[in-house]
Amino acid sequence: MISWIKKKIAEWKYRRKLKEKMKRMRKIHLYMIKTIAIGNDHAGPDVKRMLQRILEEQGHRVRNYGCDSTESIDYPDVAHQVASDVNRGGADLGILICGTGIGMSMVANRYENVRAAV
Repeated sequence: MISWIKKKIAEWKYRRKLKEKMKRMRKIHLYMIKTIAIGNDHAGPDVKRMLQRILEEQGHRVRNYGCDSTESIDYPDVAHQVASDVNRGGADLGILICGTGIGMSMVANRYENVRAAV
């Protein structure tokens, strides 16, 4: 009976240490510096600038794709640039900003290692 209790206590301590280790790993992963590709069409230059500023303040490297004005451009070109950068490993994450998000996510999902959602 006593050996069973000791075994359960040892299991409990092991699980507790494992949980704490996983918490630390998640925190480290969240605060790691990442390379983030941001692309937008003519509907989102202000949002892109705001996100870019926030991400750079947090220490992330930001790759800027898309336009910085409201002049009309083709969204597939921007989506292809961001998705190919993420697909080949040049960027850890990609952010696509457009009027609806549907078209850009459809283009990005054509790449093997990319999953985009609205």
